[in-house]
This record gives sequence, C-alpha cells and structure tokens, in this order.
Amino acid sequence: PAKTSGWFLPSAGQCQYWLNNLDVIHNSMVNAGGDTCYNRFWTSSEAADSPESDVYKLNTLPGYRKEIYKEWKIASGEVRPCLAY
Repeated sequence: PAKTSGWFLPSAGQCQYWLNNLDVIHNSMVNAGGDTCYNRFWTSSEAADSPESDVYKLNTLPGYRKEIYKEWKIASGEVRPCLAY
C-alpha cells in the first residue's frame, strides 16, 4: 500500500504456510546468505478467547514440536517480518 514500507508481521495463518514449507524456506534463506529460520516467532494474531493477554506464536526450534501455539503476550519471542510483493 502507498505510504508504507511493505513490511508486516505475518498472521498465524501465514505462519502455517511457513510451517508447511519449513525445509524449503530454511534452505532458501541460507542459500541467499541469510540466517536460520529456526526460533519462536510472534504472529500478528491475537487469541479470540483472550485477545487482551494471548497471542499466537510459531515454534520452529529443532528438537521441539513444530507448531503454532497460544502464549501470553508478556512472553519473549523473536519477530520475523515479511515483505509484501
């Protein structure tokens, strides 16, 4: 959109796409000289039953279940913005 940088925080649904294609995305990022995509990332999606306190996060850490899960907003996490194109 006009007057924006084009960067945005992805929704839980958009992160589900990342989860479904994790190996391809990770290899593409590394081949392009970027960093790994393994971490816990915030999404822009708040929990419907408790939007004041909970948000959905994406977990891609090795050794853990790869999933989108609900967590308190006060918990720490990384941000992986996306560029609209």
